[in-house]
Amino acid sequence: GCRGVGPSFTVTSVASTEPGAGRGEDGMEKLQKGNVIMTLDNQPALELLQQVTERANDEDKTLLRSGWLLCGISEESASPPVEDTNIQAPRDFLIRQVVGLVPEPKAIVVGARVSVGDTFRFHVRAANTAKDDLKLMISRAKTERLFFSTGSSAGVPLAAVQVSCVGRGKGLYGRSNVDLEIIEELVDGAVAGSDDDDHDEEPPVAGFFANGEIGPVGLTGFGNDVSSGTFVHGFTTVVAVLSDFSEDKKKRGDTSSQPASSTFDDMEEDAWG
Repeated sequence: GCRGVGPSFTVTSVASTEPGAGRGEDGMEKLQKGNVIMTLDNQPALELLQQVTERANDEDKTLLRSGWLLCGISEESASPPVEDTNIQAPRDFLIRQVVGLVPEPKAIVVGARVSVGDTFRFHVRAANTAKDDLKLMISRAKTERLFFSTGSSAGVPLAAVQVSCVGRGKGLYGRSNVDLEIIEELVDGAVAGSDDDDHDEEPPVAGFFANGEIGPVGLTGFGNDVSSGTFVHGFTTVVAVLSDFSEDKKKRGDTSSQPASSTFDDMEEDAWG
């Protein structure tokens, strides 16, 4: 539910407020990994934040003044803007809060341990971006399922479990079920392919709101894709799709991305993924 403001930077030095040896005059220990970002692209982090704020458009400035300053962290190297533009290639960031500013030595404190060499970008929270990001992720998931549907990697979607941040929902969008309506597209075939003659029921999605959502960064689970790890997120919706990987479907040569049944009867114990 966040969008980037300003360019991406490379973290070039960090420190820590945690107890330890080797503290400098500023009271912080210089490390390869810490929660205090000293410099980005070898420039004081706080100075770059001021520059980003000054150059932001009016909408982003309003969001920044409202206290919605966040940051995105990625272990991937920062990519340069597309030639002759100021547009950078999209990437999946782990979003964390900016929890403090240190006037001297012009550093920022974030709610995560950041490593030297990580990619860093300032973000703001916005309803339109939250909706667009989720639509893009669902579209990516459906597309990748099509590519892997000729093998056993994709499985057949049966239902989905949704966990959304309490900061989303009606309070963010102004109405209920916005995330749910988008997520239903992942498993709408579970109703269409049902043996039941009545196909008016809603797609099988269940879930709840949480204060911290556990999951990977970005999309994972298709083909040989391996998650970079599991994190506790904020302001996020995490979706897990329950799929059928049973041997019976493979033997029948059923490689359709649409399930043959929306019920869980007679499923093999090892058919879940």
